[in-house]
Amino acid sequence: RWYIWGALHGSFHSLVRALLNMKRYDLIDEHMVLKQATTHLVFNGNILNYGPYQIETLLLILQLYEKNPSQVFLM
Repeated sequence: RWYIWGALHGSFHSLVRALLNMKRYDLIDEHMVLKQATTHLVFNGNILNYGPYQIETLLLILQLYEKNPSQVFLM
């Protein structure tokens, strides 16, 4: 499974909602570790630019990458 975000633009709350849905479907745990090696997250550019939650968005994505380096891709 590939989950692709394009033009996130600092939408922290949207990203959190998506991750909570992934948790609900047992794809990610409460520590943001992807449970299946076949699950991948792709952030396809424009992670930041607008909105008041740019730092929070960046930190969350970096934590995801740190915990899942072979499954999280930053373009």
